[in-house]
Amino acid sequence: MKRLTEKELMEILKKDDEITEISTQLQEKFLNERKNDINLIIETIEKNDRKLKQALSEAGGLSLSVPSHVRLSNFTSQTRAVIRKVYNYDLPVSIREILEKTEQEIINFFIHYKHIQPALSLMKFLENNYQNTEQEVNLFRETSKHLKKIKQKVESSDLYNWIKQISYLMMGRFGEHQIIINIIPIILYADNRNFSVQNVAIVVYLHELVHAYTFLGFDKDGHQWNDSPLYNGNKDSYIVEGLANAYSVLILKKLYPETENVIDDLIFNNSTEKYRDFVNRLNFNSPRIYENLRRAMIEFKHNPSMSYQSFLNIAL
Repeated sequence: MKRLTEKELMEILKKDDEITEISTQLQEKFLNERKNDINLIIETIEKNDRKLKQALSEAGGLSLSVPSHVRLSNFTSQTRAVIRKVYNYDLPVSIREILEKTEQEIINFFIHYKHIQPALSLMKFLENNYQNTEQEVNLFRETSKHLKKIKQKVESSDLYNWIKQISYLMMGRFGEHQIIINIIPIILYADNRNFSVQNVAIVVYLHELVHAYTFLGFDKDGHQWNDSPLYNGNKDSYIVEGLANAYSVLILKKLYPETENVIDDLIFNNSTEKYRDFVNRLNFNSPRIYENLRRAMIEFKHNPSMSYQSFLNIAL
């Protein structure tokens, strides 16, 4: 392998600094522009936190603390699993290379992209619904034409294509007793799909909360499954993600019907196979769905080598 000269190394570091500077500038501009949406995300999650935890405990028979009816003498470990929420405001690392190749003009348009379609609709309304002079009509048409060019330029960029591919993995993550909520990807995803940031935040947070409960939670008999495949790295991702989405859909459909469009897009249609396979097999109208899900989850915890097919045989 050729060794880099000092000059080559300095050029690489300089380029990296430039990318970092672009990322920082975009991040600061974006966060400043979207303060209201950021506050909505945080307020929505905090306001619904207890409600979601209670619903999840009832649905899965899990808790983040030892149930009151369990004798503590029968439980030798901790009596509560502590989970922190972390709101992350950074741009994802995967966007750095894209920003390097993106024109500054596109980046500036992109920051205000959310307002383009409403502005187009307003121009159309003004053009068609008032007694306008010919000069005013031409002004509305020219403004619309200009906005359409901007919209087309943004939507043909690699930056926009990256946004279209945003998934659960980019919006939230659970690990090391932390639920990390990635603010910027949630806003970008909501913008791209024309969803409310509140609905997207609820769906993303609940998915990660299910992971927290199935990884760290106590069963209703007081047992903590910290030796299970749901806790360590040797886990079947189809089962783990399937459980997270199954409980999410059950709770969301019951308590948050307004999230239906997010559920359909993020869970059933545009996620990778390991996220959608199990929920697409489930009959959510079955009267035994909660019972079968819990039986399958408990069996998986007892039997770490359980195959996905064996899990399906119990859960379906």
